[in-house]
Amino acid sequence: MAAVSDPDDSLLFVDSLREYVLEPLIAAESLAAREHTELTAERDAFEALRERVEAIEPVQTVTTQSPSWSTSSSGSTACADVRTAYRETVVAVDHYDEVYDEPLLQNVTAELSPDIGGALDPGSGVQFSPQVKRLVLASVEDCVERRTALCEVVERELDALADQKRALIDLLDELDGCTIPEWYGESFDEELTAVMSARQRHLQHGLQQFEGTEFCSYLYGDEGWTHPVLTAVARLREAVVTDE
Repeated sequence: MAAVSDPDDSLLFVDSLREYVLEPLIAAESLAAREHTELTAERDAFEALRERVEAIEPVQTVTTQSPSWSTSSSGSTACADVRTAYRETVVAVDHYDEVYDEPLLQNVTAELSPDIGGALDPGSGVQFSPQVKRLVLASVEDCVERRTALCEVVERELDALADQKRALIDLLDELDGCTIPEWYGESFDEELTAVMSARQRHLQHGLQQFEGTEFCSYLYGDEGWTHPVLTAVARLREAVVTDE
């Protein structure tokens, strides 16, 4: 599409440009796929924990204290069973040490609630009463639902990234150098704008409970960019000039 003095140099430029433009999209796909794998593993772990907790018999107590957090000097082996179940399900996911790297009760507090984390502390003396069991199961179910919803959002992100990467690849395939003829310039710019518009629609309407910027920070916050598609479009726009 562009006249060049050395075809080999032109080919090298196009190959380098393709790698440069697509790099954030390829990285984003890898990050999103990894996040989906981890979320799925955690969802499955909490589902397994729910089954384990459902099978643990609560301790029947008669007390004048709060029915949720009745205590005994001897505590309850049932609370130990819950800790064991948590260790063998949630803490056992392959990525736990890399992503969380925290003690079991600290994770329980973060995932379920501070009250539940305190109740499961061996030194608390809290009995695993029917009320405590219901609270634990309700919190575990919330963890399952949150991860199920997040998996769906990440799946939509992966689909959107694939569509937008494909659109940019189509544009890159049209290039044979760093310049494009004037007659193609307007069409080229319109197609780039269409890619950005599709991305904005996805960020505004395809992320459910997330704001677009919040989701991108959550997923891509460790990269040098938080908007992979917009970064790729900007790179392509900066690299290509119109031959007037």
